[in-house]
Amino acid sequence: MTIPEISHHPFDTEEEARLAGQIVYKLLRKRVLGSHKKQITTVAGWFPTHKQGRVKALLETMARKPGVPVTMYGGGHRNNVQLVAFEPAMQFADRCGADTEWIPDP
Repeated sequence: MTIPEISHHPFDTEEEARLAGQIVYKLLRKRVLGSHKKQITTVAGWFPTHKQGRVKALLETMARKPGVPVTMYGGGHRNNVQLVAFEPAMQFADRCGADTEWIPDP
């Protein structure tokens, strides 16, 4: 089975876009928005060990890119992230190839 080409994403490669979609999908599943936030290391721990370094780096990049529904709080070793809002995060995850069909509305 082949994965269709992802369109309209703010990343350099399709691989980065897919991983960003997976990150936002997991943040949506765990409802990391509003007053709920997670440390970057916690979010990276939701992924296999070989992807954790890329997840941490990509989360920091995502928080700085316009149009990406991820924001960062804190500093130092306690960098926290959360989604800006539910609907933009769903649209972003869909654009990046994540299957959001089973994520219930808030």
